[in-house]
Amino acid sequence: MFAKPQSEHHWLDQLIGKWSLQHECKMPDGNTSMTTGKIECRSLGGMWLV
Repeated sequence: MFAKPQSEHHWLDQLIGKWSLQHECKMPDGNTSMTTGKIECRSLGGMWLV
């Protein structure tokens, strides 16, 4: 009765874990803006990412 994870769901497994990011954005006026962040993704029943 319950859905089972398909191959498309297994593809999401590569996104599970702790991630940090750094992004540099160059504005049209020549200024540069730097942004950093962190995110943690986990699986919910093998069907969704949280």
